[in-house]
Amino acid sequence: MRFSVLCVLAAFAAGCASESVVGLQNEAEWPLGYADGCETAEQRSRLFSTRVVRDEELFESNRAYAAAWRQGYLACGRSGSDIPAPGSQSGSVGQREQ
Repeated sequence: MRFSVLCVLAAFAAGCASESVVGLQNEAEWPLGYADGCETAEQRSRLFSTRVVRDEELFESNRAYAAAWRQGYLACGRSGSDIPAPGSQSGSVGQREQ
């Protein structure tokens, strides 16, 4: 009984989370955040690279950019457990290279 209740609650929570992300995908900052997250994952797949491509100000202040960055990072091959914290690592932290 408890297990089925937990499953229902987990499914409900997952549905709510994905609906909120879908709403953010229409924001202007979404494509930039996704591209930056994906680029970071690709950089991290290279040997000895710690480069983070992320606009720290947008990441902290804009939910769409932050969600898209995480989605791009995960979609391009990195696991969620190694997502760099804001302001960490070297490279272009706080600055997005053109």
